[in-house]
Amino acid sequence: MKTSVIIPVYNGEKHLHSCFQRMEQQTTQDFEMIYVDDGSTDGTANLLDTYALDKKNVSVIHQKNKGVSGARNTGLEHVHGEYVMFFDVDDTWDRHMIEDMTCLMERTKGTLGICGYQEKEDTVTFTFRPSQKRYSQADLIEHILKRHDIHCSLWNKIFSVRKIRTHAIRFDESISIGEDMLFLLQYCSYVDTAFALKACYYTYQKNIDSAMFSFKKEKSFQESWLTEWDAIRKAEYVLDTMGYPLSFLLEKKVNVANKILYLMGVFHYKDPRMEKELVYTIRQHWKAYMKTNLSLVRKGSITLNAISPRMCRWIKTIRDR
Repeated sequence: MKTSVIIPVYNGEKHLHSCFQRMEQQTTQDFEMIYVDDGSTDGTANLLDTYALDKKNVSVIHQKNKGVSGARNTGLEHVHGEYVMFFDVDDTWDRHMIEDMTCLMERTKGTLGICGYQEKEDTVTFTFRPSQKRYSQADLIEHILKRHDIHCSLWNKIFSVRKIRTHAIRFDESISIGEDMLFLLQYCSYVDTAFALKACYYTYQKNIDSAMFSFKKEKSFQESWLTEWDAIRKAEYVLDTMGYPLSFLLEKKVNVANKILYLMGVFHYKDPRMEKELVYTIRQHWKAYMKTNLSLVRKGSITLNAISPRMCRWIKTIRDR
């Protein structure tokens, strides 16, 4: 089998039937499915085991809950394909995706393949297509970190298993938010050229239950949110090692600092050292951030946090009521 697809599942019972259907509708069946049940407490385990009974190309692995990074690492230990893709169980993808992405890798002899994607939130859908067909490493890094056409997630990409194994690339299991970006940067440090299809094959469903958006339903500050800042720090190290300017990360770094400051205020989380570091980051990069093409609303939020995080939180709290 040319391609392996890894799908981590944690309490994804309600999404599995549609996920199974999407995989069965693929225009090729020359692929391997690896579902990693990451310590689910609902009916996920039974559904997966039942489904896999008569499927030669479907594997199910059960493990104690390790988070999405741990689940993907487990999946990587069991792949048999030349290429690997990472899907999320609650998203959707086109029936041509696996075949066309595999063909892209075969045709170009590439080590990274990319396709267009959509982001869907409620009834609103945004479409993003790669702006180029061929990317040098420098172009690739810049687009991943500074633009939206490639994105820093994994689900619209296909990777070389040999490349991952040769360089022992793994997901950082200490990171809960930003682990995709970190894995992708580490992988790209060994990629000279990437190729893209403009077709939009993947639809990312913004999910309020995901780690990135869980603050909307939490009643207290979750320290796992701080790992996004750890991901930024580690990404800076990777960039520096590769010889690329840290300014590639400027927008993302300031946005993350702004978000964490806001969450610390909303949930009355006290960490003077962290707050000082985040405020310093925003003030240090404020002038450069104001020159970007980001929205005036976001620039206003950054400016308020640069002046006074307390005032910024107060204004946002009133606005969100």
